[in-house]
Amino acid sequence: MKHELNEIREEQFAIARDYESKGSHEVAYIAYWFVLEKALKLLDIERRKKDLYQDICNWKEYLEGKLNTHPKNIQSFSLQESKSIPEVKVISELLGKLPVVTEIMNTQSKNGSTKWRDRRNAIAHSAKPFGSADKYLEYRDKVIEGIEELWHA
Repeated sequence: MKHELNEIREEQFAIARDYESKGSHEVAYIAYWFVLEKALKLLDIERRKKDLYQDICNWKEYLEGKLNTHPKNIQSFSLQESKSIPEVKVISELLGKLPVVTEIMNTQSKNGSTKWRDRRNAIAHSAKPFGSADKYLEYRDKVIEGIEELWHA
């Protein structure tokens, strides 16, 4: 999976740099954002695979008479990529604390700023511009910082 993630990262960074050179900061931001979003979705598949394997092992032990308590029912065997971004707390359980990624992906104002994700949504859903190159650089640098944190987790 690490190889696939590195390929996605290299490809999207090249796309982002191309859009940056053309002054299309909003599309460049989405390209950087995609790296983080895709990585989280792929990591979530790995987490679900691990959980499913444990559930199956519990059932195997139960059927072999090695486990006396009835295991929980398995609700899904699907390991398809989710359409939505997994909650960071779920990914943190797999990789440990990711404060920058958690900040970027935050969707609830009670947990701090939602500005990083709100900006992504404003661009993707309303084509809202950054307004200045400095504003773009602030957002771009934060997403790149999150990508780096995830890659080194």
